Amino acid sequence: ITSRMGCQVVVVDPIPIRRKLAKKMGADIVIDPANQKVTAECLKTMPLGPDSTFIAMESYINVAQEYPKLAFMMTRFMGNVVLLRYYGDSDPCAGIARSYSREVTVRQRGSAFGEEPDRGGRQRGDFQMIIDSIARKKIDPTACVTRIVDFGDINKQADVNDIFASLPEKDIKILIKIWG
Repeated sequence: ITSRMGCQVVVVDPIPIRRKLAKKMGADIVIDPANQKVTAECLKTMPLGPDSTFIAMESYINVAQEYPKLAFMMTRFMGNVVLLRYYGDSDPCAGIARSYSREVTVRQRGSAFGEEPDRGGRQRGDFQMIIDSIARKKIDPTACVTRIVDFGDINKQADVNDIFASLPEKDIKILIKIWG
């Protein structure tokens, strides 16, 4: 959830390790949707609602199924809701009827990131801004990597199962190192 007014960043996530990382990476407010009232907490910081709300939801996280409803309810008049990802039986359009009365623009991942030069969009796209931020050391892309696994150590199905068993509670991003 973001707002141009003061450039506030609010992160909503039920998983402790991801909330901790969000705070470490500069989120102004981190909300646990399982134990806090998301709308009330967000509107304390952004009384008109966030300018843009980004939704990433997984079907295996029950509280995440409420994210679309919350986004369409909170996002400011004429704001943006961006559906970044959704897995399994998640319904990313739950509560979308509310977006019409608030004139909220709804975008899906392809349209949100489709403005990159290689897709015919503007020359200074979001990807380039991220790359520039990494180059200027404003963003540390390694901060979310919680484990590195050598490809040579993956020899059987049990090794793969071990990698996935730690997600999302213990690990955030696991890199498979294939050389070096």
